[in-house]
Amino acid sequence: MPARSVTPDIGGPNYTQPNTSSEPHSSTPWSPASDDQLVRARQQGLNWQTIAVTHFPNKTSNACRKRHERLMEKRGSQGEWNGGKFEEVARAYGEVREEMWKILAERVNEKWSVVEKRKTQKTDNGT
Repeated sequence: MPARSVTPDIGGPNYTQPNTSSEPHSSTPWSPASDDQLVRARQQGLNWQTIAVTHFPNKTSNACRKRHERLMEKRGSQGEWNGGKFEEVARAYGEVREEMWKILAERVNEKWSVVEKRKTQKTDNGT
């Protein structure tokens, strides 16, 4: 993917002046609006440093990355596994199923189909 040239929207409603002082970054809470802004910036393909400098001058790039990770984990666990996502995972599983189970089967010296069957039976029984 080609590198993106990013010009901050200076003077725009979401722009804040970067912290150019030698003072450390202050720890301010994330708001729902800043969470949305963070997700949108990442969806645009911006890197963490650019996101921090352009949108969150009082946050480090690492703070932005960690917050994004937590948001994605939270959103994933809150039912975003709609029919389309489930179908996507099922299709991908079908594509890598044999290869995935062969790795484990080789370690225990068993056929991949037997390992898959035994493990899914155990999983279905709650273990």
